[in-house]
Amino acid sequence: SEPQQPLVQQQVILTQRLLTNFSLDAAQASLTLPQIESGKALLRQLGNPTSRRLERNGKSYEVVERRFALIPQQSGTVTLGRTVFDGVVPDENATSHANDPLGRYFAFGEGLRSVRRFSKPFEISVAPQDPSFTGTYWLPATSVTLNASWDKPLDQLKAGEPVTLTAAIIAEGLTAEQLPALTVPAPVGIKAYTDQPNLKDQVQESGVIGVRQEKGVFIASGGGDFTIPEITLDWWNIKTGQQETAR
Repeated sequence: SEPQQPLVQQQVILTQRLLTNFSLDAAQASLTLPQIESGKALLRQLGNPTSRRLERNGKSYEVVERRFALIPQQSGTVTLGRTVFDGVVPDENATSHANDPLGRYFAFGEGLRSVRRFSKPFEISVAPQDPSFTGTYWLPATSVTLNASWDKPLDQLKAGEPVTLTAAIIAEGLTAEQLPALTVPAPVGIKAYTDQPNLKDQVQESGVIGVRQEKGVFIASGGGDFTIPEITLDWWNIKTGQQETAR
């Protein structure tokens, strides 16, 4: 796992790896997904399984990998139960077992045998929120940015004409559901109407990027100049170990 000692709500990248020194028949092999046995966390697979070759101790292995994003919901220990591999593999002792009266080694065809292998349970120690954080929402991430745009030029607006503001939070290492609502206070003389937020997760091999997009309609009752306050969001930079503010 990476990191090995995350903060609560910080994304952890888990890699599940299977090594074999023979070619696997996908139709005759299965590997269970990681399961959370204790603790509270969200678990999400990142992309599709990958395969590659690996040399270890002079032997060549086929490596099948699956990556997952785990987000602990509380501090303490999160325990992942053992994963199980079931498959049919070549029997290196096929000749000596040819006369096996029980047929234990030839149930799947000449020279084949079934195997089952287990991984060990896996524990992750989760630290609590950093006590120096002073923001309203605890957001441990690699990057958090805010952007906002209007649907028409602001210097051409007329009284009573609606204009739509689209604002979004983009957070690397957080899911969209972890992101708070954006509040844009309307100045005196402007009515504001908000729509339902659009939540979307972009899943990549490096992890999850959460996007929360919100739209608001502003209507000025009369002419004049109006100032919309800036939008800010405090978050925790896990790379620097410091609090930062997105604007």
